[in-house]
Amino acid sequence: MQFVNNEPNQIEIRKSQNTLIVVGTGIIIFSIWTAVKMLGLLFLLRNETVETLREKTGPIEGLSDKSLFWMLVGISIIVIALLSGVRMYIGLSAIAVVVGSTVFKQPIITIYIYGAGLIYTAVLRIASAFRRTRIVYIQ
Repeated sequence: MQFVNNEPNQIEIRKSQNTLIVVGTGIIIFSIWTAVKMLGLLFLLRNETVETLREKTGPIEGLSDKSLFWMLVGISIIVIALLSGVRMYIGLSAIAVVVGSTVFKQPIITIYIYGAGLIYTAVLRIASAFRRTRIVYIQ
């Protein structure tokens, strides 16, 4: 029979490990939800999105609304894949730390890259507020 070590520091370590597993799983689920939500909004607001793009860019010869929409879907899938990939990497790295796996190397660099993306998004939002223009963010 195996007994659990109930020393105070071991209890804290188990709590921290459980927290890491929950947070890692949450980040993975959030990543999947963000991808589904972004693609869902893109498809549900198809006409409004194409209309807004036409207003901003003006008429483009040889580019129908359908092809413009599918180009936007392709670009969105690339962006979603990059963002979701980073989030998945962070979540899986958190879980791997608890399990003791060394499959994921250099998670700190990934966190810095993700943080830089968040700062860039914040700067864009602040700049759009001062310009008083309407920028639509789908997140």
